[in-house]
Amino acid sequence: MSDKVYTILIVKSNNNIILDIQHILLSHKNYITEVAHSAVGLITSVKKIIPGLVIYPLLMEDSKINLDSLIYFQNKFKFRIIFIAGDMELKYYKNKVKSALIFFLKKTL
Repeated sequence: MSDKVYTILIVKSNNNIILDIQHILLSHKNYITEVAHSAVGLITSVKKIIPGLVIYPLLMEDSKINLDSLIYFQNKFKFRIIFIAGDMELKYYKNKVKSALIFFLKKTL
C-alpha cells in the first residue's frame, strides 16, 4: 500500500449532515476519500480501497465499532476515520463539530 493516508468520514445519520458540512468536504475532497453512513458502511468503504480485506473484528453487537480493533486497523493501514454524531447531537454541537473537523484536517494535511 502507498504512503497515502486515506480518510473515511463516518456519518451516523442521514444526508442532511453531509449537506450541512458540504463546503468542508468539497474543500478537502482530495483528503476525505470515502463517506460512510454506518459501521457497515465503513467496512464497505475500506474493502473498496483494500480489496479482499475482511475486517470482522471491527464489528461488535448492534454494529458498534470495536475501538481497539479500529485503532490497530488505522495504524496498520494508515487510515484516519472521523466520526460525526446524529442529527440531535449535531443541532447542539454543529459549530463544534465543524470546528473540530476543520482543525483535524488542517492538523493532518
